[in-house]
Amino acid sequence: QEKDPRALEYAEKANQITADNPAAMDTLAWILLEQGKTARALGLLQKAVAIAPQLTEIHYHLAVALVKSGDKVQARKELELLLKDKKPFPEIEQARALLKQL
Repeated sequence: QEKDPRALEYAEKANQITADNPAAMDTLAWILLEQGKTARALGLLQKAVAIAPQLTEIHYHLAVALVKSGDKVQARKELELLLKDKKPFPEIEQARALLKQL
């Protein structure tokens, strides 16, 4: 599946229009991570988690960003907390696999 080259542009606009919307921040951060812009993605995800700590998917994305930034200790903590909660979320299997790698 090809990625839309305009995805970043659209996500940037959505994030600007819906300031402090954790879902918009998460989407933008995930695109940034895919493009290797880890530092910016990490900042957005940390802010999104602070605003909406109940959104498990954002915690998973934060853990991925932490791994990519080299902070495996914090990534492990994030994943352990996320999986300890036992709430189902779309990437639960990926989260378990990532935790095993750390």
